[in-house]
Parts: sequence; C-alpha cells; structure tokens
Amino acid sequence: MDKDDLKKILRDHKRFRSGIEGGKRADIRMKDLSGLNFSKINLHEAVLMGCNFSHCKMAGADMRGADLYGCNFTGADLSNAKLDRADMRGANMSRANLEHASMIEVDLRAGQVAEVVWKLRGAQLNKEEKGRAEELKEKIAESNLTQTRMSSADLE
Repeated sequence: MDKDDLKKILRDHKRFRSGIEGGKRADIRMKDLSGLNFSKINLHEAVLMGCNFSHCKMAGADMRGADLYGCNFTGADLSNAKLDRADMRGANMSRANLEHASMIEVDLRAGQVAEVVWKLRGAQLNKEEKGRAEELKEKIAESNLTQTRMSSADLE
C-alpha cells in the first residue's frame, strides 16, 4: 500500500469518526504496514484485519472496537493504546509493548475457550457441531503473547 493511499484512508476515517460528510470507515485488510508510525492515531472501529503492524510505533493509538483479527503486532509499541472491545482473535503479540494499554473486553480468544468449553460440557453435539467446536479450539491456540510486556494493562 502506498503512503498516499494510506493517508487518504486515514483522513477519510477521521472525517467518518467526526461525522463529517464524505467520511468513510477505514478498511485496510492484509497489508504490510510494518515499521510505520501510528502513534496517537484514531483508528476507533477501523477494519484492519490481517495487517502486519510489526515494529510499528502505536503508542497512544485509539483502536477501540477495531477489527484486528489475525494482525501481527510483533515488537510493536502499543504503550498507552486503547484496545477496548477490539477483535484480536489470532493476533500475534510477541514482544509487543502493552505498558499502560487498556484492553477491556478484548477478544483474544483465550478468554473464550473456558467459556465455550464450560457451556459445552455435557452437551450432546452432532458431528457438524463437534467439528465447529474443535475448529474454535484450534483458532484460540493461534493467539501468541510470548514476551509481551503488560504491566498496568487493564484486562478486565
């Protein structure tokens, strides 16, 4: 993705969040954005599925409610970022800095496993339902928080 396209998308998203005519929700999927500076940017409710944010500067970024499914945040600086209610299923957070980040009700799937397993205990499932339950278990295992710093992170 070239920088001019990215700037236009971000400008349109800012207009969208402000309710200004001509604004449009950011929808960036499967793009390599590694190493870029997104510090203090407002990506609230943006669709960023599958993007590579490795080694990005994202300190203070607002990504509340964003679709971050399958994103790579390896080595990213997410300190003071707002990630509340973001969909981060399958995200790679290896060596990410999450100091003082807010992560209330973030979907990392790991929290979903116990709930799903508990709800299914004793249930009688047909073959198709059992397959979906096993698939869910496998996808949850994709979340990687290896060496992630999370001091003062709010995981409520």
